[in-house]
Amino acid sequence: MDILDGVIERSSVVMANHLFGDLRQFFNFAITRERIDVTCRV
Repeated sequence: MDILDGVIERSSVVMANHLFGDLRQFFNFAITRERIDVTCRV
């Protein structure tokens, strides 16, 4: 969130949207390939 907030503070909403998509793709790739462990906490 800190990464995205920094981009948004610079009034770069479009760039923040692109960055969010890239981060989501990266983490989905890592989760699928079991490179990172994801545990659900509530």
